Amino acid sequence: MALRFEPGTNQIILYLANIGTTESTIESITVVQIETQNILVDWENGVSSTIQIKESSDPIFLTANIGSHTWNEPLYFDSKYKISITTSKGNFFSTVASPFNT
Repeated sequence: MALRFEPGTNQIILYLANIGTTESTIESITVVQIETQNILVDWENGVSSTIQIKESSDPIFLTANIGSHTWNEPLYFDSKYKISITTSKGNFFSTVASPFNT
């Protein structure tokens, strides 16, 4: 998994690769600001993305629920975020990231 917090926006671009032995269908993605426990992205239901074996997904564009704010602002720039992904088979993957490698 690779991700990019788009500077000056509230967008996150997520890149996923399937290194397993079966295709994977992404059912949900959540992004939580760790310090506040606010859910900034809750992506699910009806927007699944299937990733074939040994292939990468098209970029997944996520919009964070931060109103008119951007990742460049101190409230968001100085935070860490837990990104969690669930597949249709119930597998769960997560990582912690921060904007611009802070």
